[in-house]
Amino acid sequence: MQVDQQLNRQALTNIRRITLGSIPASIVISLWLQPYVDTKLSMIAIATISISASGQFLGCGSFLRNESSMKLLLIHGLVAMSGTGWGLFALFGIPAAATDGGRMRIVVMVCGVLTTSVASSSASPTTFVVYVTPLMICLVVGLGLAGGDRYLFLGIIGFIVIIGESFRNGHVTTRSAVALQHQADDLAAQLADALRLTEHDSLHDPLTGAGNRRLFARLHGSEVDLADTSVICIDLDHFKQLNDQHGHRAGDELLVKATNRIRTLVRVDDKVIRTGGDEFVVILSSARDQAEPIAQRLVTQLAAPYELEVGTIAVSASVGLASGRNGETLEHLQHRADEALYQAKSSGRGVLVVGL
Repeated sequence: MQVDQQLNRQALTNIRRITLGSIPASIVISLWLQPYVDTKLSMIAIATISISASGQFLGCGSFLRNESSMKLLLIHGLVAMSGTGWGLFALFGIPAAATDGGRMRIVVMVCGVLTTSVASSSASPTTFVVYVTPLMICLVVGLGLAGGDRYLFLGIIGFIVIIGESFRNGHVTTRSAVALQHQADDLAAQLADALRLTEHDSLHDPLTGAGNRRLFARLHGSEVDLADTSVICIDLDHFKQLNDQHGHRAGDELLVKATNRIRTLVRVDDKVIRTGGDEFVVILSSARDQAEPIAQRLVTQLAAPYELEVGTIAVSASVGLASGRNGETLEHLQHRADEALYQAKSSGRGVLVVGL
C-alpha cells in the first residue's frame, strides 16, 4: 500500500513539474500546422490543452498537500483531457496533411514523442493509460479519415506495443526501486530502534529501570547548570536484614516498588539512578525551596509498608539533600548530598538531613 501511494505521489510530482510546458508547446505546434489545420480547430486544441494543463498543475499541488481520492480522480480526468487535446492536432492535422506524406508522418511522430515524454516521466499506470488512450484513438481516426495508410497503421500498432512494453518495464523497475527504498527505510528504522534500546539498556538498571552508574558517570562528565539543581541521596534502612530474612527475591521486589514510589514523586525530566544495592540518587531540576518538600515526602512514602509476596514489609529510608551553588560541579554537589545522607543514618535513620 505504501509503495502504491509513493508511486502515485511520484507520478503527480512529475506531472506537476512538466505539465505547464505543454501550453507553449501546443502554441508552437499550432503555428507549425497552420497551413494544414483550420485556425479555429487549432484554438480548440490549444484551449483544451491549456485548461487541462492549468488544472493538472493546481490539482497535483493540492493533492500533494492533502491526498484525496476525489482529487486523484479529477487529475486523471484532466490528464485524459490533455491526451485528447494533443490527439486533436493529430485528428485535424493528418487528414489535412494527407497530400504530404512526410508531413503526416511528422505529425504522428510529434504525438508519439509527447506520449513518450509522459510515459517516461510518470510512475502511474493509470496516468499513462488515461493519457495515451484518447491520443491513440485520435491518431487512428485521423489516419482513417485521411484514407488509410497501412504502413502508418502498422507503425501505430508497433508504437503502441513498444511504448506499452517500455512503460511496463519502467514501471516494474520504478516499483521495485520504491519497494527497496521502503525496505531500506524500515531496516534503518529498526536498526535505529535497536541502537536506542541497546544504549538505553547499557545506561539503566535491568531490575528497576532506573539509571545506573554508567548514566551517573555520563552526567558527571556533562556540563550542567547547577543554579536550579538539587541532588537527593537515598538509602533504604536495614535492607540487608530483609534480604537475609526473606531472600533476594523479596529484596528485588521491594527495590522495584521503592523505585516506583520515587518516580511518582519527581518529574519526568528528573533523573532517578540506582547507584548500589539499596542506594539511589535523584537529580532534581529544582532549587532548595522546591526540592526539600519532595525529599521530605520521599522519607514518608518510602517508609509506608510494602505488600510483597512474603507478606507486608516496612522499611524506612534515610535521605540526604544538597542544592547547587554557583561554580559547583555535579560531583561536588553529590558529595555534599552523600555527607547529608551519612548524617541522616548517624542520627537514627528514617529522616531527612539537608546539607549546607
